[in-house]
Amino acid sequence: GGGGTDDDVVLVAFTDGGVAYSVDFNKDVVDEIWHYHAGSPTTAVTAQGGVQGVAPHPLRNAVFATCGEDKLLQVWDAKSRTRRSGLKAVLPHMARSLDWSPDAKHIAVGFVGGYFGVYDALSMQRLAWHHRTNQTVDVVRFAPNGKQVATGSHENVIDLYDVKNRDSPYHHRKRLTGHSSSITHLDWSADSSLLQSNCAAYEILYWDAVKGTNLRATKDSTESDTIWKTWTCVLGFPVMGIWCEGWDRTDANSVSRSADGKLIVLGDDYGKVHLVNAPCLVKHAPRRCYRGHSSHVACVSFLKDGNRVVTCGGRDMAVFQYRVVSVSEAEGEANMSGGGGAESASLMLREGTSGRLKTTSFGGGGAAAHGDNDNDDDDPDAKGERWGEFVVVPHKGLAKPAWLKMRYVNGPPPPLTSQRRHGKGGGGGGGGGFETTARAKTR
Repeated sequence: GGGGTDDDVVLVAFTDGGVAYSVDFNKDVVDEIWHYHAGSPTTAVTAQGGVQGVAPHPLRNAVFATCGEDKLLQVWDAKSRTRRSGLKAVLPHMARSLDWSPDAKHIAVGFVGGYFGVYDALSMQRLAWHHRTNQTVDVVRFAPNGKQVATGSHENVIDLYDVKNRDSPYHHRKRLTGHSSSITHLDWSADSSLLQSNCAAYEILYWDAVKGTNLRATKDSTESDTIWKTWTCVLGFPVMGIWCEGWDRTDANSVSRSADGKLIVLGDDYGKVHLVNAPCLVKHAPRRCYRGHSSHVACVSFLKDGNRVVTCGGRDMAVFQYRVVSVSEAEGEANMSGGGGAESASLMLREGTSGRLKTTSFGGGGAAAHGDNDNDDDDPDAKGERWGEFVVVPHKGLAKPAWLKMRYVNGPPPPLTSQRRHGKGGGGGGGGGFETTARAKTR
C-alpha cells in the first residue's frame, strides 16, 4: 500500500484447492483468509462444474452441507461463516445433489454417471453405494420418517431405497416410472406416504411411496389436501407466481419454502436470488431480488429455523448466505415515500409476515470447531449491510393484484417494447421513473 516499506509486504498465495493464504514474513504467520468450493485441482476437467447442491442440517440452525462437480462434500458453519473442522470428503465422482437424513447421522449424495452414495455425517466414511442408472442423479430426498430415501435421475425414473433394511441398509426397493423427461425436483408429504415430482418436461406427478405406484385419481384432493414437509418443486399451485416476465420454465432452477411456510426463496438462471411471499399465486408476483452470483444459481435453501438462506452459484463456485430480516411497516412507509424510483422503494407484500434478505460474506477464518450454540444474538451477520437488493413489481401492462396501487413520479412508464416484453431481463418493474406506494392487505 501507499507509504509502506518492504517490511510491510504480505504474500498472498492461492492453491488449486480453492484456498487463499496470507503469509506475514515478519511474524512467521500463515493465515487462511479465504476458501471457495473447489475440491479438485484446477487442471482437472471436473473443477469446471462448480458447486451444485446445498442441504440444511435437520437439527441445527446454523449448519449446512454442500457438494459439487469439484468432487467435494463439505459441512459449513453459517454462524462463523467457516468450514466445520474435519467434516469434509473428497468424492470419487462429480456430485450433483445431496440431502441430510432426519436424524442428522447420514448424508446422501447423487452423482454424475448415476451413482448414489451415503456418508456418515461425522466421520465422512462411505456407508452405502449404488449404481442403478447410467444417468445423472439430480435430486436426493429423505422421507421425514427416515425410513426411505428417493432419488431422481436423467433416466426419467425415481428410485426408492429402504434406509433401515436389516440385511442391507439402503437396499433398493422400488423404481417409479411415468415421467417423460429427467427428474428435477422431489418433495415428501409430512407423513412420508406420498411423493410429488417435477421433470424437465414440466410435468407434476404424485406417487404412493408405500406401494410405489403413481396416483392417477380424477380428484384434486392429493394436491389440495396433502401437507408437504418441504416445498422445493418449481411447479405447483403454491409457486405458480414465481415466474418473471419473459422467462421460460428452465429459468427457475431451485425453490425453497421457509419452515413457517410464509416465505419462498428462488434461484434463477441470471445469477439472482428472489424472495416472495408464500403461497406465491399472483402472476409475475412482486418480489425482492438480490444480485451477487456471477453464474446461474444452482440451488437455494432456507436453513432449519428459516432465519438464513444459503445459495450456491454453480460455475462461480461460490456459496452465499443471507440473513432473513423482517420489514416493519414504518420502514416500508419511509422507503416508499422517500422517492428515488422503484429500485429504492420497499414493497410490503404482506403486513407482519414479509421479509428481506441481508447478504453476508462467507469464507475466511479457517475451519470452525464443532460448536452447538445456535444463538444469533452475537452473530456477526447482524452488523452487516444489505446490498444488491432491488424490488420488482408487475409492470403497468401486466396483470397485477387489485391491492397494488402505483403513484407515478414522472408520469407513467413507457409502453412495453418487443424487446422488453420478450427479453431475458426477468421481471417487470425497475424502469419508467415510478415508485411504489401501496401496501398489501392481508385477506
